[in-house]
Amino acid sequence: MSYTILIGGYNQSRFGGIQEVVLKDDGTLEGLSGINGVMNPSFLAWHAPSRRVFSVNETPEGAELCILPYAGAQTAVRSRAPFEGRGLCHIGVSPDASFAGGACFGSGDVTIYACAPTGFVREVFHKNYNRDGAVSHPHCMCPSPDGRYFYLVDLGRDSVDCFDCTTPIPAEHGRLPLMEGDGPRQLLFHPTLPVAYLVTEYSNAVYSLSYDAASGALEVLQRLPTLPDTFTDTSYGASLAYNAAARILYASNRGMESIALYRVAEDGTLSVFGIVSCFGSWPRHIAVTHDDAFLLCCNERTNELCVLPLDSQGIPGAPVTRVSHKRCSFAVDIGEA
Repeated sequence: MSYTILIGGYNQSRFGGIQEVVLKDDGTLEGLSGINGVMNPSFLAWHAPSRRVFSVNETPEGAELCILPYAGAQTAVRSRAPFEGRGLCHIGVSPDASFAGGACFGSGDVTIYACAPTGFVREVFHKNYNRDGAVSHPHCMCPSPDGRYFYLVDLGRDSVDCFDCTTPIPAEHGRLPLMEGDGPRQLLFHPTLPVAYLVTEYSNAVYSLSYDAASGALEVLQRLPTLPDTFTDTSYGASLAYNAAARILYASNRGMESIALYRVAEDGTLSVFGIVSCFGSWPRHIAVTHDDAFLLCCNERTNELCVLPLDSQGIPGAPVTRVSHKRCSFAVDIGEA
C-alpha cells in the first residue's frame, strides 16, 4: 500500500507551493513533486468524490480561493474566487461541493461561494464580523456531515456561529457562545456519532459537543485540558485529528510541542489518555491517514512534515520519515497512489 499526501504551507511562491508526496507503508518516500499556481497554500480541503483540491491562495495583491482538479504533477488551477479581507486561513467544502466557505483571521471577513463541477459560481454570503465593537478572528469554516449547515469558529468572539445552507442563499442560524478568552480554533465532527470536537487556542482546551442534525444546534458536553497540570509555560492549542480504528482523538499543542491523546467512548465523550512529542516545533496541523496507520504532523517552525506511525492503541511513535516544506502548515492523505 502507498499513500498520496498533499502538503501546503507559507512558501511565498507560486511555484511548487503544494507538494505531492508518495509514501510507502514502510515509511519510505517513493516520489516527490510540486504543484504550481498557488501562493501560500496554508490550508487545503480535499473533496474525494470529485477528486478536487480546494486551496487558500494568499498573494501580495489579495486573497482568493482556488479549485484544482487533481491530476498528479499536472494538477493546475481551474477556477479562482476573489476573497474580501486579509489573513485568509481556512476553507471548508460541503460534502456535495455545492458550497465552499472561507474565513479571514486578520480582517474578520467570512464568505461562502456556490460551486459547480466547473468551478466557483457566485458569492452567496459575505459578512465582516468586526462590527459593533466586536473583535473577530474567524479561524475555521466547517460543514456539517450532511452539508445542511456550516459552522464558523471565531477565535476572537469566543463563539461558534451556525449557517443554514438548505437554501440557495445561506443564512445565519444560531450561535454557541463559549468561555471568554477560550479562543476557539478548529471544529471536527465525529464520523458516525452526533458529536463534534473543538480545540481552543488560548485556553488550551478540547470541548466535546452534542450535535443535532435536524436543527444544527451544538451544546457543550465536556471541556478538558490539552496540557498536563505540570506544564506552566506558554502554549497554544492548534489542531484536531481522529483515529477511528483506535477510537483516539488527537490535539496538537504549539509551545509544549506535543500531541494530547483522548480516548473516545461509545457515546463520543472523551477521557484524557496521554501526551506525546510532536518531534518538531509548532505543530500547526495534524491529520490521520485513511487507514489510521500514520499521524501526519505539520511542524511549522521546523519546516517539515513528520510522519508518525500509530500502534494498535493509536499512540504515535518517532517519525518514520520527515519531508521538508517551508513553514509547513497543512497535510492530507488523499488515498492510495
